Amino acid sequence: MPQVSPNLLCARIGELLTTSVNQPAAPANQTYFKDIIDQIAAHASDPIAGQLLVYQVFLRVPLKLLKAEGIRSLRFVDQKTVIKSKELYDSISNAAHESICIALPPFKNQDDFPEAA
Repeated sequence: MPQVSPNLLCARIGELLTTSVNQPAAPANQTYFKDIIDQIAAHASDPIAGQLLVYQVFLRVPLKLLKAEGIRSLRFVDQKTVIKSKELYDSISNAAHESICIALPPFKNQDDFPEAA
C-alpha cells in the first residue's frame, strides 16, 4: 500500500469538513452523513485534530457497509447524503464510541416518522 503524506491526508479530510453557510437546515427526521462527520470533528481541540478524529473513526467502519450505502469516498459526502442503513449508522456509532469515546445521537430515519393522515 502506498504511503500517504499526513499533510495530504489532512487536506483531503479537511474537504469533508467545509460547509456552506447558505445550506438549508436538515429535516429532523433523517440522519445526515455530514452531520455525523461534524459531530465527530467537534470533539477535537482544533480543525486538524477534528479531521484526524474523523479518519480514526471511519477506519473502523466496514467498507462493505459504506459501499452498500453508496458512499464511495468521504470526500464526496455532501449536505444531502442521508444515512439510510441502521447497520451502517450503528457501525459508525460503535466506532466513535470505541475509538474516541464519544456517543452519537440515536439513529433517525424518515421511515420512523409516518406522515400525518
